Amino acid sequence: MKEFKIKVNGRTYVVLVGDTSHSPIAVTVNGEVYHVELTQEGASAAQVAPAAPPAPPAAGAEPVDRAPVHNGNRITAPMPGKILEVLVKVGDSISYGDEICILEAMKMQQSIRAPRAGVVKGIGCAPGQSVAYGHLLIELG
Repeated sequence: MKEFKIKVNGRTYVVLVGDTSHSPIAVTVNGEVYHVELTQEGASAAQVAPAAPPAPPAAGAEPVDRAPVHNGNRITAPMPGKILEVLVKVGDSISYGDEICILEAMKMQQSIRAPRAGVVKGIGCAPGQSVAYGHLLIELG
């Protein structure tokens, strides 16, 4: 891993960048792990950008993976909608990419996946509940 100190709007961030020879790359910013894609073939670490969102599915397609909004240990709703299913319980160990709940938004099912590994410390939603953008879904310990 390479360590960089980056200053953005007067705030300093410690950034650790993993192996850039293949995508996705593990990038740690102040202790928070993100998985990013290179913006172009052969890009250097300075040219790393977050992965582009997936294209919307056709009507009747399988559930779409939607990246949750997360801040530290809090995984929050990426959009307003209704919780169809919660697939974890307090105490469960989860890994990066594990499906944690299913959110229905605009008549489409969105599979919410874990942005990092951890242990479920709390659940802030229930099946049938309407949630707003940013509503706490899962808290990790």
